[in-house]
Amino acid sequence: MPYHPNLADWLLLAAVALTTAIDVPLTALSRRAIERGALGRLRLYAFAIASQWYTAALVAGLWLAYGRPWSALLLGPVVPWRLALAAAGAAVLVGVALRDRRQLLARPQAARLLLQRQGLGTLIPRTRRELRGWAVLSLTAGCCEELLYRGFFLALFASVVGIAGAVALSAIIFGLAHAYQGPSGVLRTTLFAVVAAAIALAGGSLIPVVAAHAAVDLIAGDALSRIASEPPLAAA
Repeated sequence: MPYHPNLADWLLLAAVALTTAIDVPLTALSRRAIERGALGRLRLYAFAIASQWYTAALVAGLWLAYGRPWSALLLGPVVPWRLALAAAGAAVLVGVALRDRRQLLARPQAARLLLQRQGLGTLIPRTRRELRGWAVLSLTAGCCEELLYRGFFLALFASVVGIAGAVALSAIIFGLAHAYQGPSGVLRTTLFAVVAAAIALAGGSLIPVVAAHAAVDLIAGDALSRIASEPPLAAA
């Protein structure tokens, strides 16, 4: 069900665009602070969790304030067979993540070199406590990023350029939001966004892609923590 955006929607888009633009230098600063011992990974995760829920709350606030249909965010009633189709697509995404995990663990040295080149090694959890923090971050990303990119942005852009254009624009923004992962990370997350949007639209619901997104991040965090930790994952 379509909705009609107003100035508040575009201001929120501008705020997200600004955050995306400064994310790469902020991540670089955070990485150096972690390396110096001035910032703990758990604090970085906590900040990311809080900021994502804050953005999600802004989206929900817009919908409540203006009495908009939740179906515009793909959070309305669902048709069972469409939801089952979307669940199958989400399961494929999780299956790909599990395959990638096996490949990473089979070549840990190559994976470590890749992490070093991308400068991501310092962001990966190294202890079981950090891994629990990563799990909360993964669940947060699944809920909040899907609401923002596959819910709000799809609805906003579709009101201007149609569904196909909305999928493309929201995927590009999602990919750029992961620019701190390097060019390969941008490409990978942009492709993920296109597939996730197709699944959400096919099912008429965000729920399957929320679950898949969270699972993919959890699987990646577990694999990368095993690879980045020498010796393997510490107990505390």
